[in-house]
Amino acid sequence: MKWRTIFDATRGVTLSSGATMALELGAVLACLGLLWVLIAHRSSWTSRATIAGWGAIVVGLLLVTSIGGYWTYGEATASTFKDDTQNGRCRVVSGKVKLLNVESSSGHSLPERIQISGVTFQYSEFTLGLGYHRTVLHGSMLRDGMLARVLYCPQSTGNVIIRVEVPADIKRIAPGRQSSTTHLHYPWPTPPYSNPGVATQQRDGGNPGP
Repeated sequence: MKWRTIFDATRGVTLSSGATMALELGAVLACLGLLWVLIAHRSSWTSRATIAGWGAIVVGLLLVTSIGGYWTYGEATASTFKDDTQNGRCRVVSGKVKLLNVESSSGHSLPERIQISGVTFQYSEFTLGLGYHRTVLHGSMLRDGMLARVLYCPQSTGNVIIRVEVPADIKRIAPGRQSSTTHLHYPWPTPPYSNPGVATQQRDGGNPGP
């Protein structure tokens, strides 16, 4: 069976166009604010003008540090995931998804819970982390009856999903719907599990692949 990768945390964080624009905007605001403060100081402008300049600097630095910090955290976590995979601390399980609980769109409910071949996973759209956390109501492919192959790392807080693959011929399912599909296909390539350090677990159907 050919598999298609729909999620891979080892690739790190790719900033969206909006986040990239916010990062650039923060840098520009900080620079303009600094220039404004220097001009205000030399020109003996009012204190309000100086405060406006400092405000721009603070806002700009907040944008840069928050987005830059998240990117740095993402890269460090991805590196940890790669190391865990190479050292055999992660496992592969394949089979049909059993949906145990659906998280509400508002998050005011128990987290999403699924089970694949006896292995249970729990995640939420409203928690910070780089493991897989997309829920059914937000377009998750891990829904009841779906055949999937998952690379995960057992941790003290539960099983963290590192990579998700589905059959290559499966189309993307629209958010919030259980069986209808759209014409969109996932564009990512399918990497083989060639690393001998990854333990493979297969039960109740599926194929661990090469």
